[in-house]
Amino acid sequence: AIFLFLLLAEFIILALAVTWGIFRHIYWWNDLGLTTIVIWGPVIGALLFGAGILIYRLLSGFSFTYVKYMIEEILQPLFLNFSIPAALGVALISGICEESFFRGILQAELGIWVSNIIFALLHTGSRKVWLAGLWAGIVGIFLGYIYAVTGSLSLVILIHAGHNFAAI
Repeated sequence: AIFLFLLLAEFIILALAVTWGIFRHIYWWNDLGLTTIVIWGPVIGALLFGAGILIYRLLSGFSFTYVKYMIEEILQPLFLNFSIPAALGVALISGICEESFFRGILQAELGIWVSNIIFALLHTGSRKVWLAGLWAGIVGIFLGYIYAVTGSLSLVILIHAGHNFAAI
């Protein structure tokens, strides 16, 4: 049931990105050109996740209860029984849908910082998981600047998907 909810939420974001793009003449799908640098996307995403784990380990040594709550009470129960194909599917779908909307549409409309604030806030479900929103904000700024410099939406999609796959 949770998997279907996540899938539906991601497709709603993608539908919003497509609709907004059509009406505002922001054709973000033209930026999906695959180049050799795009191959590095999942690797960069996995490295970002590794940096997140390192930060988690450092913070958990200081009895950082928010981190522990986020990992043990939210993420582990949510993804514990995911198979590798299901995890890969969720990672790819979230990368495609979220990056199409946040980088492809909102960044074009509002700029890197405002679109990223929205991205970070939507990754913060409650006060107990504010750290997830903070980390999403840090990663989002990184993704925003990569998109601005390379113009490759495929690259940021793959980085996002690589990060999420490593997290699941």
